[in-house]
Amino acid sequence: MFVLLRNRYVSFEHFGYDSTEFRCLINNFQYVEESNYTKFCQVDLENDGSKLFVVPYKEKLAKFYDEFKSIKPTFEEFSYICIIALWSFHSLPEISQSTQDLGNKIIAQASTKLHEYYIKEMRMANYVGRQAKLFKIAIMVEVSKTF
Repeated sequence: MFVLLRNRYVSFEHFGYDSTEFRCLINNFQYVEESNYTKFCQVDLENDGSKLFVVPYKEKLAKFYDEFKSIKPTFEEFSYICIIALWSFHSLPEISQSTQDLGNKIIAQASTKLHEYYIKEMRMANYVGRQAKLFKIAIMVEVSKTF
């Protein structure tokens, strides 16, 4: 999901958020129409393995896509989403305490930098709702790491 997050962001940056025909980045230089994505990647949706893993993933990706498109994140916000998704380990009990402490420190620093970005660069005092949407997207990425 983390790679798909990057691919979506790059696709939106390249084609814009308001494009009627969305194209997906499939590698570092090729884009395909979203409707042809599974066909291009040669995914057999009738296969039992695909039904188990790909179909629910595809449904989750559609929800993720809608959330991501509605907020139209800036690069700073995209970075924040990635940091939250990468450094949130509350569902992984085998992570050491020192690693958890480091993750908490990194998230706190990223939150402070995002606050400064909103206040100083965006001149946005009431950004809490927007930040909550960023968390929602990050959690969508994070939850898929545990499966």
